[in-house]
Amino acid sequence: MDIRTKKFNLIMLSVSIFLAITFTGLHLLSEIYVINVTPSIPLGIYKLEKFDGVLKKGI
Repeated sequence: MDIRTKKFNLIMLSVSIFLAITFTGLHLLSEIYVINVTPSIPLGIYKLEKFDGVLKKGI
């Protein structure tokens, strides 16, 4: 595939926009929600309470 074509540039632009929106959304959600990956608590998405740092089951 020739990287100088308009089709290739359009694909790269759309991938870049998609990644930017995805990472921005994840960054905004990470201020409120925590995705738990530790085996000590069940896996899931938890809401992080600001005052006491307690994880409460979210979404």
